[in-house]
Amino acid sequence: MSELHNNVRDVIDGIYKNALRDGYVNDDDICDELGDYFDDVQDSGDKTLKQAYKTARSAIDMDYDAGLAKLRAALDLLAA
Repeated sequence: MSELHNNVRDVIDGIYKNALRDGYVNDDDICDELGDYFDDVQDSGDKTLKQAYKTARSAIDMDYDAGLAKLRAALDLLAA
């Protein structure tokens, strides 16, 4: 796995754990934290990383359970 892959996974994991702790998915964290990696992910050529990134970003504006499920799905993609 690449350093970028690991960094994005760590960011999504942090957002996921914060959501579990806080009881809500923080859209600002998704935008800000993942937004820092947008260009690198797009340029990476890594289809799995791109799909996981897209899946995590799709958690924005979802209710808690659906957003949490999207973050978990993104983590599952990156664990493979």
